[in-house]
Amino acid sequence: MKLLVGIVNFGTKNDEYLKRVLENLRAIPIEKDIVVFVDKPKSLGSDIEVRVGVPPEGPLFMPVLPRRLFQEKAGQYDVYINLEDDTPIEERHVRAFVSASESCDANTVPGFLRWEYWPDGTVHVDTLHRNFSWLPSSPTRVGQWVFAELSNLQAAVMMLTQPQLERAMASPHFDDRFQPTRLFQLIERASAQLFQECGLKRVIPVSHIDDFLFPHLANRFHLHRIGLLRARFDEQIQALIKSADNKRACQTLVEPFTKLAKPQWDKNFDEFDTRAFLSHLEAPAKDVLWIGASGSDAERAVVELGHRMTGIPLDSVVAASALGIGMQVTSASFDGAFAELDGRAFDAIIAVNMLERLADPVASLRMMRKLLRSGGKIISSVPNFDRLWRFPNAEATMENQTGFSKPWDYSETGIHYTTKQSVKSWFDAADLRAKVECRLADGCRRYHLLTLGLLKHKFSDTLVVVATK
Repeated sequence: MKLLVGIVNFGTKNDEYLKRVLENLRAIPIEKDIVVFVDKPKSLGSDIEVRVGVPPEGPLFMPVLPRRLFQEKAGQYDVYINLEDDTPIEERHVRAFVSASESCDANTVPGFLRWEYWPDGTVHVDTLHRNFSWLPSSPTRVGQWVFAELSNLQAAVMMLTQPQLERAMASPHFDDRFQPTRLFQLIERASAQLFQECGLKRVIPVSHIDDFLFPHLANRFHLHRIGLLRARFDEQIQALIKSADNKRACQTLVEPFTKLAKPQWDKNFDEFDTRAFLSHLEAPAKDVLWIGASGSDAERAVVELGHRMTGIPLDSVVAASALGIGMQVTSASFDGAFAELDGRAFDAIIAVNMLERLADPVASLRMMRKLLRSGGKIISSVPNFDRLWRFPNAEATMENQTGFSKPWDYSETGIHYTTKQSVKSWFDAADLRAKVECRLADGCRRYHLLTLGLLKHKFSDTLVVVATK
């Protein structure tokens, strides 16, 4: 077996990490050639080929250089490896990839995930974050292997066998000058585009997951709370394996992605903001129903206060994480969940960024009302689209943020155009008394004060609704 490894190293920030990556590569007892692409000359050792220069398209296109190298050297190697300069690999990773590929067709590529240490010493898998999740219907067993698909197609480490590379090169889009998409930035598209447009499908070998995980030496994503806690990740891995063996049904509560221009209104699987509801959950302990549960930090905050939590999960995979933090869970479908909850009553029902995703929010609110105990509350947060978009960002407009210059229909986007008035009308139609609070967008407090609070709804990006019978 012979390997070709391509690495991009721009600037000097990751030079110390690159040394570790190269040390690991040198320790792999497999014949290999290593090529490092840099913007300025560097001496990395006589065994490393250094190619200096930025592609004509500009420095943001440097991640495409390993792909062009593979195209140049196609047919000369058995495995082609594209690494980021802060993500080391070992021999076991290469051999596991080759073994998994033998159980896949030439269109299907076993992929890798990455983890980090957070400052508190916990391990988080950074490939799973925000709106990215497992595809519940994807787990498949092939002999000893169980494969599953992930909605995040960006890869810090990518390997291709010769047949997989040939299949990608046969695509008319292999040489495209690609552009960023709503989910992937330009530098991420070098890997994601192969799976979006070049005929390849990426799967994760969840049955052998430890051989498909790499450390991220930079350990910087914790600054943005990016990453799924390893304990929650392991629970989801077991759920995927059970699903492949027909021990779990595959269900999805809502479509997490909208068709708006920016992904900020996609459903977040790791909600952590508790401002909308925590103040309404004063002692003593209460029976709480969470709509759209996923085992997030926000849900865990409620559990840790001693409340008795039940969740309608976002899907049948993240249901395992909700169980893992001490919640009871129902089916990941509204019909199934409401049938299972018939006869129960709750002191609080929480729906964080959920109502706007439902085709008929009024019907769902009526079902929630039936589950609400006398004196109980429904606490919900939804986006406020009826706002002054250029505050605080002067360059922002409704059109460049959402893709629409005027209010849209749910059928066009998978999300309602929510305003203070429209949301209040939903609760009125469900025979609920609702108070709608406008929450100021970050950076808008001074504009709010300058206008004496008269335009608060125009400087707010979130609406928080508290409703009772």
